[in-house]
Amino acid sequence: MKKEQEQGFTTQVIHGHNEKLDPVHGSTTPPLYLNTAFLFENADQGARRFAREEEGYVYARMGNPSVEMLEKRLALLENGEAAAAFASGMGAISSLLLHLAQPGDHIISVREIYGGTYAFFEGQLKRMGCSITYFNPAAPDLEAELDAQYTSHSRVLYLETPSNPSLALVDLEACSRWAHKRGLVTVVDNTFCTPYLQRPLDFGIDWSVHSTTKYLNGHGDCVGGVVIGTEPAIQALRQEVQWHFGNVLSPFNAWLTLRGLQTLSLRMARHSETALTVARFLEEHPKVQRVHYPGLPSHPQHELAQKQMAGFSGMISFSLASREAGPRLLNNLQLCLLAVSLGHVATLIEHPASMSHAAYSEEECRAAGLDTALVRLSVGLEEATDLIADLEQGLEKV
Repeated sequence: MKKEQEQGFTTQVIHGHNEKLDPVHGSTTPPLYLNTAFLFENADQGARRFAREEEGYVYARMGNPSVEMLEKRLALLENGEAAAAFASGMGAISSLLLHLAQPGDHIISVREIYGGTYAFFEGQLKRMGCSITYFNPAAPDLEAELDAQYTSHSRVLYLETPSNPSLALVDLEACSRWAHKRGLVTVVDNTFCTPYLQRPLDFGIDWSVHSTTKYLNGHGDCVGGVVIGTEPAIQALRQEVQWHFGNVLSPFNAWLTLRGLQTLSLRMARHSETALTVARFLEEHPKVQRVHYPGLPSHPQHELAQKQMAGFSGMISFSLASREAGPRLLNNLQLCLLAVSLGHVATLIEHPASMSHAAYSEEECRAAGLDTALVRLSVGLEEATDLIADLEQGLEKV
């Protein structure tokens, strides 16, 4: 699916395919369409559009110009053919998996994933008759590790890289090659990187998913999700799942996300630069046991990060001496905001074991390699020196 980009990434973020944003009135910014229904010129045209024999809008659940503009822009940036936008990141993930998996199917997943995804796998998917097993992406022999999970019922290989929250990486090219030899479909949650830093489809991955709530919007003021893939696959996803369940992104949230998207490259470059500075500070601090950041040479998969990522994003996780130390640090910070989201212009911090990954039991945390003393930091756009000062004074109280 890899396509050569005709223009630079930032140019494409702003101009897309050089389409006219508003051919009627000539607005220089994307217009917002809030209507629920669209007029037909006559009854025959209405029948043709409902039968998908003619392009055009019918009803907001089945398509909207503001939403479609965002979908086209994100498909372009990911080097995909098409995209479908959903009401949230979990809406995108759950709809895609319900589309791909049938009762009796087996899903192989990377062992550390977002807590909401894990809860969906262990709850809804298992209740509908699917089985899920988890693999270690850092295993010395990745192919043997995946072979150990494979069964004749395996249908989907689900990946997240970097993982949430400990920032383990998955070799996209190796996983794609392994999966396609065995007829599995591959899915990657690319939220932490965005297309600016990583484009999974270029490595042979079939589906890329995002919580647009995070870096793509970047301003913490709307919720959304997106799935990107081939045109036929996206159209089937729309017709078989999205339209029936009504899991669609609102036009206003699409408009906000498109607005935030225009500064994506500038924001991601700044997030990455500041995060590396903060990670180096944390690595040297005596009260920090270990720092997880792909941009550090100490990260066990630093070489892989350099291979498949164009930068290292703004996500850092670090371990303190005990599970109790994390909340103590969080309660003594002033600039770093205590919140479970990420990708905001402001720096956000949380304790995954008791917050975003609370769906994991203590035993499941150990099985997934999730350190309960881990703190997750989403580095914002503030000055690095100010963030370091805040973390330093907070760590003094741990």
